[in-house]
Amino acid sequence: IPFPITTQGAQQTQPPLKHYDVTSPISLAVPKETACLLTQKLLGGPFGVLGEEEELQHKILILGKLNNLEKEWIREISESKNLPQSVTENVGGKMFTFAFYRLVCWYEWLVCCTKTTSFYDKMKLIQQTKDSRAVEEACVPVIKLCFDGMLILFARLALQR
Repeated sequence: IPFPITTQGAQQTQPPLKHYDVTSPISLAVPKETACLLTQKLLGGPFGVLGEEEELQHKILILGKLNNLEKEWIREISESKNLPQSVTENVGGKMFTFAFYRLVCWYEWLVCCTKTTSFYDKMKLIQQTKDSRAVEEACVPVIKLCFDGMLILFARLALQR
């Protein structure tokens, strides 16, 4: 929406501003000085969100272990169900990492999505697994556990394949 600009008694209109989003901006006013200072402070650095290099390497190691456990579990389940090798290669789960940076809760979590809950049974047998809880009666069955210091959420997918 163009705003009228008055210059010495005559009224002119600004050219319409381009919006690069679905909705228009809440305000077109120039930001206050405090807002600019806070923005510069935010742009100044990562505030330790990603952690130290040692912590990052530990998380990468955990993800590698979990990925290997998942592949081993898929092979075991496929063999127990006498699935052909071609089907075994196409089945699997998916792991998603996420964190609540916007909520100022910088813990990195991992979500494992698979078709059955037998992966949870396998995880319970591993020594690094602690604080495991399962809510299988939920709409989307959820399992929460801590693996080697990393919180893992497990969701079962109701897929045909």
